[in-house]
Amino acid sequence: MLRTTWRWFFPRLQRFLPSHHGNPLLARVDRAATVFHGLYENGNYDPASNGEAWLLQQIARFRPALILDVGANCGEYSRLALHISPQARVIAFEPIPSVFTQLDASLGHEPRAELHNLALADCNGEIRFFFDPARTGNTSAVVGVQTAIHGLTAPEQITALALRLDHFCDSNGINHIDLLKIDVEGFESKVMTGGGEMLFDESIDCIQIEYGKANLFSRYFIHDYMRDYGDHFVIGKLYPKGVRWFGRYSCDLDDLMGPNLVMASRRKPELVRLLSIESGSALS
Repeated sequence: MLRTTWRWFFPRLQRFLPSHHGNPLLARVDRAATVFHGLYENGNYDPASNGEAWLLQQIARFRPALILDVGANCGEYSRLALHISPQARVIAFEPIPSVFTQLDASLGHEPRAELHNLALADCNGEIRFFFDPARTGNTSAVVGVQTAIHGLTAPEQITALALRLDHFCDSNGINHIDLLKIDVEGFESKVMTGGGEMLFDESIDCIQIEYGKANLFSRYFIHDYMRDYGDHFVIGKLYPKGVRWFGRYSCDLDDLMGPNLVMASRRKPELVRLLSIESGSALS
């Protein structure tokens, strides 16, 4: 009955709504529907409630030894990780000197925290960042993110040292990472490119990656993650109480609605099952 009613109703809506585009009442309904959809799809950047803390709690069951926080800003995520996993060591990376000073003030006394005033990238050298002193969490190395997304007309430009993740791990004797968190405003794919050896050697169990409108400017999407890493990792979206793993790629997945994707090693089926929001064919 409902299906029959919808078949009758839908084509009439299809004609009626666009012909009344700009109607104030319909515009408010449209806006409310957009907000509702964003909330339903976890458009929430609070780690305590958007699934990030939940993910750390699940990872803690495996007694992680090492967590990397790439794009640490002032250290909120690192503090959360240290609190939830009391046996873990956290290595945090923050390239902007003034922000690193705040990070050091927050975590410099913590014996399980190792802080580095540098970026991770796809090559060793110096890279340019676009920086807003009033909103340090929006720092990006991707042109266009600050102006088009965050509305900053003239961001400060700062050059900072960058290393490849593989280079850093080789230099520091790191051969395994339990959790790699990357939040770098559209530069995530470059960080992963720089860690290709660790990724394809399956030396990283789990990765949390920020995803959203910044991907428009990096031009790297869920389709690309699945193409480049899908043979080694199960990939999905993080919700407050689990990860909804993606099956076959569909254009609908690339909706630019974040905030976070999760990648879990296919060699860790117990981790994939633990993180899953529902049982299914994630490992198929």
